[in-house]
Amino acid sequence: MPAFRSTLDGHTPGCPRLLAGSNIFLVKNQKLLTPDLSNGGVAGVMRNVVVHQATKMGFQVEAGLLRIEDAIDADECFLSNATRGIQWVAAVGKKRYFKKVSERLVSSINQTHVAIS
Repeated sequence: MPAFRSTLDGHTPGCPRLLAGSNIFLVKNQKLLTPDLSNGGVAGVMRNVVVHQATKMGFQVEAGLLRIEDAIDADECFLSNATRGIQWVAAVGKKRYFKKVSERLVSSINQTHVAIS
């Protein structure tokens, strides 16, 4: 997990901050949580696509200050950027995550973009 750990040396103690041009998304119940732009979120195309598609799928999307505890409490965690798309995070420390929502998002985004082209 070195790649994910390296993103957690936040500018606010105990809060994740991404350093590699990616956004982190946490899934808890029907909520998608992500840092707002002033707390490490990266403004960009893929972030907008994920937020839009998740909203269409019935998720409530909240942007704000995330804490490490939020990541530990989440059911799922994934990263996104325009170059790599959506990347599921398997674990943080001993916490293991599901891969359900990220797979559904990838499928939904692919179907939407295939239908457009």
